[in-house]
Amino acid sequence: MAGEVVYDSRTINEQIKKLIEMGKVVKIEGLTGQHCIAVGIQKGKTRISGVGGDYFGAFNGGGRLTLQGPAGRYVCDNMSGGEVIIQGHVATGSGVYMRGGNLIVQGNAGDRVGLNMQGGILVIDGYAGSYVGEYMQGGTLVITGNAGAHLGQWMIGGEIYVGGTITERGKNTVETQATEEEVAAVVKYLEAYDVKGVTTLRKITAEKTRPFFEAEEEFAAPDLEDEEAHEEVIQVEAVEETVPEIVDIGAVEEPAAPTGPIVKAEEDDEDDQVSRTEDLERKLAQIRSKREKLMDDLKKSKEGN
Repeated sequence: MAGEVVYDSRTINEQIKKLIEMGKVVKIEGLTGQHCIAVGIQKGKTRISGVGGDYFGAFNGGGRLTLQGPAGRYVCDNMSGGEVIIQGHVATGSGVYMRGGNLIVQGNAGDRVGLNMQGGILVIDGYAGSYVGEYMQGGTLVITGNAGAHLGQWMIGGEIYVGGTITERGKNTVETQATEEEVAAVVKYLEAYDVKGVTTLRKITAEKTRPFFEAEEEFAAPDLEDEEAHEEVIQVEAVEETVPEIVDIGAVEEPAAPTGPIVKAEEDDEDDQVSRTEDLERKLAQIRSKREKLMDDLKKSKEGN
């Protein structure tokens, strides 16, 4: 059945959910790396071919998704149920905060796969990068190939199985050889997804199954019954307080007597007064003479006309 050609993630997701509600099996061809495809699917079956972008299948709660191709970062972020199969490689952070369901990656994975994983089963059929299973609290994480450094860093729950080599275990982890029963159970699970060739597995679990941020015994609080032994006395000297003077802001005080040099204008003496008067009289005489000359010129001009 031919479908409509769409390009943006919102339209693709709307069509997926609409077809699932109609009871259809959804098939999408030619995906070109759009982000957030098939987010929040709770039921139905969806088959997609092409390249999946970041957050493919995030918040999946019950749907069955198959991607025939690689995907970007944070595949199945916060997945709580259902099944997602990626037939290709995935980037950083696949299965972060995963709480349930099955995520099967039929290829290699980047760093921090299964970060803060709390439940479900996550399989990497290849090698995985560094800090895989960091802060892991529950669930099962299987790597059929090699694992990078800091595997299971600060994990406090769950279990990690590795078929290849481990570059370096993370803090608060211990390594044991998986029992025959555990290997058999994992192999049976993998074969259901056509993952074969695993014969031995190394098992990584938490050394201490309590939150890593809890105080260690050597940093525990002192016994309250012996608190006097831990007392620290601080001596404080008494200081006499001075009461500030209350000033009425409405009162106007006389200005204080000046204490420094004062600059002010001096009065003119009598000689200066006389000289300025004579100078002013000369200027007035000049103005009268010019005025008389202008009046004569104006009178002559009128007689001529």
